[in-house]
Amino acid sequence: MLNDGGSPIVLQPDGGKLTINPDGTIVQGTAQVGRIGVLKFSDTTSLVPLSGGLFVDTSGNAPEPVAKPQLQQGFLESSNVAPMREMVNLVLISRAYEANQKVIANSDQQGQKTLEALT
Repeated sequence: MLNDGGSPIVLQPDGGKLTINPDGTIVQGTAQVGRIGVLKFSDTTSLVPLSGGLFVDTSGNAPEPVAKPQLQQGFLESSNVAPMREMVNLVLISRAYEANQKVIANSDQQGQKTLEALT
């Protein structure tokens, strides 16, 4: 996790209870440790997804800090994937793969038959 300056936020193992305030401020015990950097991109079409929920900007534009972020501690962001739709897509891809395998196998068999007929 990076702070609003882009540097890593370092927590102390024995620093006490960790609290994240709605503005992104991290408090460990009674000491303020840092503030979570929340950034936005003006043009999201140039973002390319990587693994693990990470994105890379291919246009070279710098992200802008969010002036008043609203964070909530103890909540998980819901998935942006519709599981049933993805299962249907998986079945469709599997069927297309099998169909292509059959086309290739039939082509190989026809080639083999042609070679046998010529010899």
